[in-house]
Parts: sequence; C-alpha cells; structure tokens
Amino acid sequence: MKPLNDFSGQIIPVTVLDCLTTIKTSIKKYTAAIKETANPGLRTALHDQLDAAAHLHGELSEFLLEKGWLIDKQFQIDSLLSCRELEQSHTKKTMS
Repeated sequence: MKPLNDFSGQIIPVTVLDCLTTIKTSIKKYTAAIKETANPGLRTALHDQLDAAAHLHGELSEFLLEKGWLIDKQFQIDSLLSCRELEQSHTKKTMS
C-alpha cells in the first residue's frame, strides 16, 4: 500500500477538483453559519473551521497550479472577459 502523500501520478485531476469545489462550498456554509449564530463559543469554533478550510483551499489550489491542472485566477478572468466581449460582439451583429 502506497503512503497517502505519494502523488506520483495516481490522483485523477477531476477528483482533486471535486475536493476543491467541496472545500469552497464548505467555506460558504461556514460563513453563513457564523453570521447566523449568536453563541460566542460556537462562533469561535466555526471561525476556526473556516480558517482551516480556507488554508486547505489555498494549499490545494497551489498544488493544482503546480501540476498544471488549474490555471491562475488572472488568466481565468481574462478568458472570461474575452468570452463576454465575443458574446456581446456576436449579439450586436445578430441584432443589426
């Protein structure tokens, strides 16, 4: 049996991206729970969980960037803007 920290090509990128999405969803839920709770002890515990999830998200994102399985945020934003510009251009042409 291989150790869990042996990343010699055995991890499927889709599975890792699913983990990243799950962590992101957890962050949103922890944030909502912190806003809703009035108990200071529970709020502290939820905040600690939020911090841990945010740290894990950062670590996993860095890992994915290093492996080339994830593109950096600025590239994603630039690509999205380019797609929107193309879409708007196409919409204007079809309306003319």
